Amino acid sequence: MYVGQILKLDNVTTEVLGIKNEDITVNFGNNQSVVYKLYIGNSSLLFLGDTGLESEKKLIETVKDKLKSDYVQMAHHGQQGVSEEMYNLISPKYCFWPCTSCLYNNDFGHGYNSGNLKTIETRSWIEKIGAVNYVAKDGDITVKIY
Repeated sequence: MYVGQILKLDNVTTEVLGIKNEDITVNFGNNQSVVYKLYIGNSSLLFLGDTGLESEKKLIETVKDKLKSDYVQMAHHGQQGVSEEMYNLISPKYCFWPCTSCLYNNDFGHGYNSGNLKTIETRSWIEKIGAVNYVAKDGDITVKIY
């Protein structure tokens, strides 16, 4: 797998935007996430995996012009992944949050935003963008992409 690799299956084109980078040693496990973008019809979906700030920097340096996407899978479950700048560059219309309600609300037993996660801050960035949120805590959701 390499950056720029294109994979096609039926009407879906996938482009690899980020791969393992051994130069990144901070938050190594998360920053090694493969980042890829799917193109389906006139729509695009960006999958960030557990990408962190260091990997984000590399993506902005190398593929900044390819980050804008209609849909985005929130980095690192929407908490302490990428920065507000990155989400502004992506400028999504829809966000996929792979997280439970305790993570989404930063509530691990002591109330809303009582934990030490950054999810609520990330949610405020997405609110400013005006994107629609699809959250795993809400159960199965079908999204038609054209």
